[in-house]
Amino acid sequence: LGRSYNLPRPAISPTRTGGVLLEWRSGSRELEVELASTDNASFVYTDDETADEIEGRFIIGNPDEPAFVDSVQRLCE
Repeated sequence: LGRSYNLPRPAISPTRTGGVLLEWRSGSRELEVELASTDNASFVYTDDETADEIEGRFIIGNPDEPAFVDSVQRLCE
């Protein structure tokens, strides 16, 4: 990501498939990141107020996927 973001503390839980789910909430915005394996992750960003939804995948250790970076920035607004 290349910058520091002031993210709220995530809720952390296991998934049914043995992965880890991280969930951040800030007002009407939510970002979920599922770590499904040691090398890839998927994410879903939603905003209940605007009905925006962004989802995608990224490689762990290289989260520079533009849609993921945009989701983190929106969560921190």
